[in-house]
Amino acid sequence: MTSVTIGSGVTEIKDLAFANCGAIEKFTVEKANRNYSSQSGVLYQKGEIFYVPQKIKGAVAIPDSVTEIPDYTFRGCSAITSVTFGGNSELTLIGNWAFLGCSGLTSIVIPRNVTKIGDYAFDGCGELSSVTFERESKLSLIGNWAFRGCKFTSIVIPRSVTIVAVGVFDGCEQLQYVYFENKSGWRSDAPGVYGPVSWTADAAAAASYLRSTPYNQGTLYHD
Repeated sequence: MTSVTIGSGVTEIKDLAFANCGAIEKFTVEKANRNYSSQSGVLYQKGEIFYVPQKIKGAVAIPDSVTEIPDYTFRGCSAITSVTFGGNSELTLIGNWAFLGCSGLTSIVIPRNVTKIGDYAFDGCGELSSVTFERESKLSLIGNWAFRGCKFTSIVIPRSVTIVAVGVFDGCEQLQYVYFENKSGWRSDAPGVYGPVSWTADAAAAASYLRSTPYNQGTLYHD
């Protein structure tokens, strides 16, 4: 079974209903259903993500109504290539391990209302070459090892960010520039550092430091 159609009369689907259906690629929901919907093959319940098929493919568009991408949501979905959001996205949270091991994912634009990117959120997304934050981003925290092993060559850290946690860019071998919109006022608790750092004003230096020991073993804080 590679596809599932949810009829208009379905009012409840148990949490583990598709637990052993690893071959599913997409869900389709009849338009008259008031409880469930689908988009890009993902199953939604009253506007929030309910189930993501492990074999989902291609581009995934997330509806504006979604407020969070919970822990593990797209983990191991290696055939998705991009994730997009609407201009009025209400998303506030990308959870821990949300896109772990999405090895085919190449690009994502993080909506402005997202305040937290969880631990290991994009860990192992080895083809992720473009990460962009919308203007007027509200992002506050980038979690531990969030972008470990990604492919992008540059990234802009929004002015709103106050915490860049441990190992965020560890293993990002192609990373050349990290642009901090707040160029000063940062301090590190990395072993042997413990204090203010000045390299956040230099994009090339920031990339070098954040990929290397001991800086990738500590957290950056903006006061």
